[in-house]
Amino acid sequence: MEKASTQIGMIFHPDRIHYVVVTFNPAPLLSAAGAIPLNGRFDYSACLDEEQVLRQSAAISSMLEERGIAEGQAALAVDEGYLLLKRLRVDRGLSESDLRQHIEWEMEQFLAAPRDEYNVSYERVPVETETLDGYIVAAIRKVILQHLQAIFARTRLKLRQVDVDVLSAARGLAVVIDRLTEGLSIFMRPRDGKLYLSLMRNGALLSSQISTLRTELQPRTSNPARAEETAGFINDEILRLLDTLGDEVLLKNIDQVYLAETDFSREVLGSLQPLMRTSEFVLIDPLRNLHHTLSPVEQQLARGQAGSFLSMIGLFFS
Repeated sequence: MEKASTQIGMIFHPDRIHYVVVTFNPAPLLSAAGAIPLNGRFDYSACLDEEQVLRQSAAISSMLEERGIAEGQAALAVDEGYLLLKRLRVDRGLSESDLRQHIEWEMEQFLAAPRDEYNVSYERVPVETETLDGYIVAAIRKVILQHLQAIFARTRLKLRQVDVDVLSAARGLAVVIDRLTEGLSIFMRPRDGKLYLSLMRNGALLSSQISTLRTELQPRTSNPARAEETAGFINDEILRLLDTLGDEVLLKNIDQVYLAETDFSREVLGSLQPLMRTSEFVLIDPLRNLHHTLSPVEQQLARGQAGSFLSMIGLFFS
């Protein structure tokens, strides 16, 4: 395959790597999807550990060999838990240099380590005012980027892009949902013992939150009592996230809730819907509206891990 025509999207989990293969000819085609099991736990806190780098690069190389991929480019969606995300509102009309200076000042106020240990990027998001501009700022430690670069330097892939999963997932939603509300919406997905919530307006990220799920809180439980307790916890966490908006949004009504059917049991959803009576629950299919040639097994995997695959879809199809 030609280098320019094949790109691999990936997202790292503690025990596996999810991936998609996208070919461009010239339009994007989702040609493969899968999961790479890891021999040993993936941990960003062990950055640049040579043994971990070798294990992870070997796992990726094995997948490329099995798929017959000689070369290509890689794009990663990094778990937001490993970055610092901050939403800023600044005076509208700032020059690019003044904007960057303001963002640098803001970052210095909340970064846990010296500024030169981070790579910082930002993108504009809408706000409900004519006098301010909104931005999402992401800061990732340089050592994490160096770790990822070391992994791919030992494979046939060239690391082209590193994105934040919560931002690429928002872009993926715009692809697979036919009608995104212009009001407030929530994208919720459980993963690896945590509840990930993304608060959006008109499809753009406003804020996000990661909450640890206690052992007894199981989003897929069929136990009525546990389902009610889990639904109450989810509702409380959504309200807590809404509080972060302060007075920016006066009417904090959630118009739509996006979720994958495989992530939550009917019992949990049945207990949650009465707590969010004015919200429309929208089931997402990460393959909707996409051109793909996935096998039935690959389709089942993508739909069964919709949140993860949606983040990778947003890397290429938005």
